[in-house]
Amino acid sequence: MWFTKAQRRELYFTQKLGIPNGTASVPPMLWVADRQSISIFALRTNRRPTKDTKLYYAPFL
Repeated sequence: MWFTKAQRRELYFTQKLGIPNGTASVPPMLWVADRQSISIFALRTNRRPTKDTKLYYAPFL
């Protein structure tokens, strides 16, 4: 489990989606991974999350 602060990131999409590649603002996020899956949640602030931090849907498909 780890978190990342808000940042500007270069995002790349497959041509079939019809979404142009480009730089986008990405919110602070909490990443939870194990050997079979990864879950990503958006956070409201850049502060390190605690057990009481409210989680939001990440802006990804």
